[in-house]
Amino acid sequence: MKKHLAWVLVLALAASLAACGGSEAKTETAASAPKTVERQETTEEAAPAEEKQEEAAPAEEKQEEAAPAEEKQEETAPAEEKQEETPAEGTADTSSAEGTHYDVLNHTGTPMKTFTEGDFEYRFYMYVGYRERKCYNIAIRNNSDTATKLKGLIYGLTEEGDAIFCTNCNIDVLGPGQETMIYTEWNMVVDEQYKERDPNEVVDFDCSKVEYETRPEYIGSYEDIHDDMAVDAVVNGSTMTVTFTNKGSEKLSYVEAYALFFDPEGNYLGGTKKYSVKGSDGNHDLAPEDSAVLEDTIPDGLNIGSIEIYLNGHK
Repeated sequence: MKKHLAWVLVLALAASLAACGGSEAKTETAASAPKTVERQETTEEAAPAEEKQEEAAPAEEKQEEAAPAEEKQEETAPAEEKQEETPAEGTADTSSAEGTHYDVLNHTGTPMKTFTEGDFEYRFYMYVGYRERKCYNIAIRNNSDTATKLKGLIYGLTEEGDAIFCTNCNIDVLGPGQETMIYTEWNMVVDEQYKERDPNEVVDFDCSKVEYETRPEYIGSYEDIHDDMAVDAVVNGSTMTVTFTNKGSEKLSYVEAYALFFDPEGNYLGGTKKYSVKGSDGNHDLAPEDSAVLEDTIPDGLNIGSIEIYLNGHK
């Protein structure tokens, strides 16, 4: 009986030990399994980084796609080649070399104002000059059939009609049907009380004080020069070159010239002060067949349609 009980206890202990060993094995396996899962999860989490690297790859593709822009730049190059080809046609060079010629004695521009005093017509052309001062070219035409000497003052009037400034109008001789010009900035006051007034106040004119003399004893031996003078004006860029040639048989003395500029519609663009036309020897006489050449710089950007040259002098 005692032996039987001992065997039962041995078998029970063995069973208990077997049960404990299996339990510990299961515990170790369960404890180690999560570590494997965690590593797998970590590996799976790292995978998107590789996907990001793969997603980054299109940026390189975009760089490759940007290449056509360089090709477009290369496609643009022919336009530059076309610009280089333009001078080869020669049209601009020819125009630049010769300049533009003008019929300068055809006076058809539109004036600011026109006055008629007896047989004489006055046309006023105003432009803004240095220091914003209004400057005036005054064209004078002799509509009579007699050569005439002009002497007197032209007055500048304010809006109120006050004559505060004046300018000399002294022409030795102006032939029938001919035109001449004077220039003024209204820098001569009529009276000391007006010396502080602004010349830009002038808005109107009074030509009634100019006197006309037709008697030979007052004109003397002076004759009009217009029929003896040939004038040619060429504009090349911003340079105007005017050539005056005496095609008559007598010398022309104390010749003065003025230039006016007009756009293609005849609107006044500006003018010049007096040019003194001297002979090749430097004196005030232009001998027969002698020429005088004047050069002047004109403002850039003027859309010049015509140029008018006005002459003064005598023979």
